[in-house]
Amino acid sequence: MDVVGRKVIYETRTKLDHYEVIEEIYTGRRARLLYSAQSKTAQSGIPLDNQDKMLFEYNQRLAELVDSLRPREILVIGGGVYTLPTYLQSKYPDLRIEVVEPDAGLDELASRYFNFKVGGSINIVHDFGLSYLNKNKRKYDLIVLDAYLDQEIPAEIRSKKFAKLLVAALNKNGLVAANVISDLRADSVITKLHASYRKYFKYFKLFPAAPDRLYFYPSNLIYVASKDQVEPELKYPALRWSGVID
Repeated sequence: MDVVGRKVIYETRTKLDHYEVIEEIYTGRRARLLYSAQSKTAQSGIPLDNQDKMLFEYNQRLAELVDSLRPREILVIGGGVYTLPTYLQSKYPDLRIEVVEPDAGLDELASRYFNFKVGGSINIVHDFGLSYLNKNKRKYDLIVLDAYLDQEIPAEIRSKKFAKLLVAALNKNGLVAANVISDLRADSVITKLHASYRKYFKYFKLFPAAPDRLYFYPSNLIYVASKDQVEPELKYPALRWSGVID
């Protein structure tokens, strides 16, 4: 199918979902994207131009966080086709990256269409986040949460139990950074996530992934939580909203 420059180049079903690999113009850039047929939204993507920056703005913010913190070990929960780990590996070859992704069927797509190479400093674990953390004995300088189920953060990741396990998996001065799609109303996703995490973390910041700050409409936000006072700064200033981060 090719409609106004949009072309489906591959389609498959894994044990967990049905996917399409599509090439199209995305945010003004020629790109290759992974769409979940279940949610009809772009799950991962890479640019096909020569710009040295990631396609999605929330990934650009997460890459900025890594650049400012310079962690030695990071954990990524929710790998997709590993576009963020692949980018970070190219920039910081000494960075050890553990990725937890439940859908093993995505590995072949990642290798064939999204420049992922098995090995190097990236280790893939096929598991769900809560199950992994329950067994985990390692400590990380940064934990990135980018796990979605039908455009929603899984309930287990929003739970107090999950927050407690995250704290146990962090080194001193370690951070958790979550990609959250939410508005900023009192009953929003980010408010509910914060209600669980504030029990175990002490310091919080909420950053917009893009310059538009839409109060009543969902957009990508970077939620940063730490048990020790760390003051990360990203491209766009942190937000302060009553009932979300106070």
